[in-house]
Amino acid sequence: DHEHRRFERERDVSNDAFGQRGPPGRLRDDAAAKRVDDRFVGRLLYPVHVIAVVPADSEFSQNRTLEIGNLARQKLLALNRGFGSRNWFDTACEAANITPPVLLESASHNAILNLAAAGYGIGILPSAVSFPRKSIRAMPLLHRGISIGKWTMLAWDPRRFIPPYVERFADELVAYAQD
Repeated sequence: DHEHRRFERERDVSNDAFGQRGPPGRLRDDAAAKRVDDRFVGRLLYPVHVIAVVPADSEFSQNRTLEIGNLARQKLLALNRGFGSRNWFDTACEAANITPPVLLESASHNAILNLAAAGYGIGILPSAVSFPRKSIRAMPLLHRGISIGKWTMLAWDPRRFIPPYVERFADELVAYAQD
């Protein structure tokens, strides 16, 4: 739910009217600042990977990772379309030329975790989700040996004024997230 709201906000702020008000922004232009697109700059926080969640007694439970091709005939439990991790997963499936059967789509991470723990299918979730470690196992999904995911980023419009306390907050958040 939190991730969905975050993506809704990102869609809302992509409006051309956003950032047109106020004086030009300023923030240190250092090596840690990256361009998100032509409108935003930002600081990398931490990576989020797509993970497969299986019951502790699953055939895959002893794996450290899971190649996406192994999901071609497995029943899956996935987040609704529109969640970032679901979009990354769908893109990787297309690249691997597979269409695994999705038994259930849900907006609830907990529903997917509990159904996967009960053995109804393999849960497909972002790595930022916390889960009980005793009843289930989670492993990064790979496509051709590479983890599926992206870095999260603290982003801002460089045309907007950024007060010094926001710069300090950004520095502290990045240090905390990467620690």
